[in-house]
Amino acid sequence: LKAMKNTHTYMQRRLLHIMHKVEIARCMNLPLQEQEIELARRLQVMLQQLEQHSSSLRDISSQSPPSLDGVEMPDRQALKEVLEGQREGLLQLSHVVESDTRDLNLVKQQVAAASH
Repeated sequence: LKAMKNTHTYMQRRLLHIMHKVEIARCMNLPLQEQEIELARRLQVMLQQLEQHSSSLRDISSQSPPSLDGVEMPDRQALKEVLEGQREGLLQLSHVVESDTRDLNLVKQQVAAASH
């Protein structure tokens, strides 16, 4: 989960960097250069990776919690609280990934529109 969060943070930073470059080119009304086409390709790869992470998070969050049979009552409550906290964290992370996916799709559309 920590690795996914680190990857997500890295991808957010890269996306902002790419968006900055796209906005500058769009404001200058210049045709796309070879590097911009490469950035669009890399953006597509990042979008696919983000979608993979998003589906992984959905799979993890949709799994049923493990059975608590055989666990003592105080331990059961502590375990329940930990699992609930993890579920909430995964749900929040899933929402962030979905939001970022929408943002990436918008950037992708803008890059496609700028290339025509």
